[in-house]
Amino acid sequence: MRLDGCNGDFELCTNLTEFDVHYNIVTEGELRTQCGFDALGCADLNLSIGKCTITLTAGSSSSTKLHELNHCRGWDHDYHDYSWTFRQPKVKWKPWGVVMDFLKKRKS
Repeated sequence: MRLDGCNGDFELCTNLTEFDVHYNIVTEGELRTQCGFDALGCADLNLSIGKCTITLTAGSSSSTKLHELNHCRGWDHDYHDYSWTFRQPKVKWKPWGVVMDFLKKRKS
């Protein structure tokens, strides 16, 4: 399993969670309410039931869909190195700490 980082805005990351992914298509206003004012989408991982819900608008770009899918697959970017106005290809994503803890428990 590859854990050395991936470029989550430009490639499909290794699926660490293997969760069922569901899509919630909402209006722009609902997106802001559910995901935050500046968000283009969001992913909600539910570790206890193995489900991830991606919230997007009908017009969301393929890059936004990929970004959120990689969150569902267990990966996250460092917000200190991340630019919301320009997605930087040099920024490597890392597995979420909670996902790594989940994987350790699942193995034992």
